[in-house]
Amino acid sequence: LEKMIINMGYETIKMFLGLPALQQHCPTLVATLKDTMNRDKAILIFETGQKALGSDSKTPHLTLPFDHERDSRHNYRSLDLSRLFKEREELRDSFLYQLRAFQEVRGKLMGNEESDNIINSIKQEAREMMKNVSPGNVDWFVNLFCDLLLQIGLLPVGETDSEVLRHVTDKKRLQKLHMRFTSKSGQKSKSSRKLSLDQKGSSLNEVTPEQSFQGHQEFFFMVLQAGDSYRFNTHLKRRLARSISEMSTANETKGLCLHIAKLQLLAKFLGLLVFSPNWDLSSERGCDVSDANSLPPLDLKMHITKAWNDYRLVVVIPWVVKFLSMMRWDVSSKKLPCYAHTFAVLWTINLHCSNEATHHLQTNMFMVRLQLDALFHDVVGLVSTQNLPTAKLPSRAATNPSDSSAAGSPSFTTPKSLPLDSMPLWFSKQFLISSIPYFEDLFQLLSDLTSKNIRPGNSCTKKVRPRSISLGSFNSGQKYVSRISLGGTDASPSPWSSSRPGTPTDKNGIKERLIDSFFHQHKVLQELCEVIVDRVIKNASYTIKLSCV
Repeated sequence: LEKMIINMGYETIKMFLGLPALQQHCPTLVATLKDTMNRDKAILIFETGQKALGSDSKTPHLTLPFDHERDSRHNYRSLDLSRLFKEREELRDSFLYQLRAFQEVRGKLMGNEESDNIINSIKQEAREMMKNVSPGNVDWFVNLFCDLLLQIGLLPVGETDSEVLRHVTDKKRLQKLHMRFTSKSGQKSKSSRKLSLDQKGSSLNEVTPEQSFQGHQEFFFMVLQAGDSYRFNTHLKRRLARSISEMSTANETKGLCLHIAKLQLLAKFLGLLVFSPNWDLSSERGCDVSDANSLPPLDLKMHITKAWNDYRLVVVIPWVVKFLSMMRWDVSSKKLPCYAHTFAVLWTINLHCSNEATHHLQTNMFMVRLQLDALFHDVVGLVSTQNLPTAKLPSRAATNPSDSSAAGSPSFTTPKSLPLDSMPLWFSKQFLISSIPYFEDLFQLLSDLTSKNIRPGNSCTKKVRPRSISLGSFNSGQKYVSRISLGGTDASPSPWSSSRPGTPTDKNGIKERLIDSFFHQHKVLQELCEVIVDRVIKNASYTIKLSCV
């Protein structure tokens, strides 16, 4: 546990040190964390002055830089060029008008019916806009789309909850905050997701694709889905793939969190364009490995292997995970050999991440491993992940741990890529929450424990967990063993099954009620435990029968 906490990064360690219970009951651990924090504080490459991912400002400002060659009317003198220029002006005005309408509907308090009508109107306008894009303006419109996506895609729409709380004297703002807390479409706690045992499980339908695009990303998602233009989507895929390849070679540590977040944003929309055509298809559909539309627009295996050799997994793995996360609702693409090989390489890297030598390399690889774990959990499934083969990774040269001045040293003035995996990198809370689904709940729990703000009725921060079942006495164990037939033909339910008759009412039945309460929340985990317990008890009974009878 100590090794895990140490490798969670500077911001997480700082929150752990603020826990009164940890200071009281684990003084040795607190001393170790303080030593680690003081050491990292002297050498970490911090990002100062950045309040949130995307911009220093909390309000998105739409700024379109003027390019004389592209935007000046004097460069379009012929009749055909003038027609193209006029169409660009109309397209830009229409696109920005729809964007401002979206900001208005998502940033104001209004009824569901009124909000749905405006959203449907935006979708209809986007559909008409895509139809009116001439072939000569497709590339221009793709560039406009990408520029605006990178500019405001990481920013929230309207005020955040913390901003509303600062103005508690305003009744309308309080109503707005109350609607967020009570909305049926609110986000669920990430730690309460069902376990994905395989790709055919029911948990795939628990999260919809729309919920993966929050803030301003929802607007760009709606434009692509409503427009449904093959020509535009094809050019956009090429532009996104080219931008990701170029940005992956960045050799700067300044603004690294924002840079990786932009890579993740582009990769998410690239995955949307690649996998969304298969989202509504039946899982029984056969997969044609010769279908060029199903092949990735990027050579994922090449990018991952190169990042492994150059110690740059901390930059490449986040956008690869975001791209493949859009495969969550696409069952057919998982059968393609190219993606099967990619998952095998990622699984092999995940196994190697825990065997690093230096502290900073361990910390960075721990972040990589958490992102890969989320990918295997949500997309591949727990059972399928364990059956993945291990790929043969090329041997890479050992790298020396870098200090905070490494980026500016003469040895790094050459075009050679920086070994970012071994450098003392700092990751902000916003970046960790957006990249790793487990950190949002962890930070919220640590914050509540520090401020003693735990509410008994809050199911997101306090859950019932089953205790281990004691089989020490004969009477307590007999009722479990007697339910299993030695011949293996008894179809009676597992001792953990909710279908067993009777509900205990005495004090001795508290443990069983806790088990029932826990598995009522986790149906898929209950089925897994039933299979494991039944198999273990049947095997043990059969062994005892052969040995003792």
